[in-house]
Amino acid sequence: MRTLYKTLVILGAASILNAATTYVSTITGTRVVTGYFNETNSVSVIITLDGDDVDGGSADKSEQYIELYVGFSSSATVSTIDKQMSGLSSNPIAVAKTGSDNTHTFTVSRAALDEAYGASSNGKYFDFTVTF
Repeated sequence: MRTLYKTLVILGAASILNAATTYVSTITGTRVVTGYFNETNSVSVIITLDGDDVDGGSADKSEQYIELYVGFSSSATVSTIDKQMSGLSSNPIAVAKTGSDNTHTFTVSRAALDEAYGASSNGKYFDFTVTF
């Protein structure tokens, strides 16, 4: 399969996430090439609650819904991240809760990225943000 060059830019989380919540993204698939995203890859966005945010903690977020957003740019600076992934018609990334295990993984395919962009996202930089 031909490689679809996409530089993965995972810069940060929404301002409402605090230091007690971690946000980690990794690319998985059959051909993982550093700095690129191809049609056989997926992006895993893992949210882990920690400290007071955990189930039963004083700032418990385990039953709050988590929403994933994506934004695109022709340069490495993705300044607008406003496409709600749960709003996609063919490849939605559903809102979720961490529940008592305090972790949730969103898996985003190339098809979901293309749908969010509205055309082929080939050659575009993209970034995610997470909100509660």
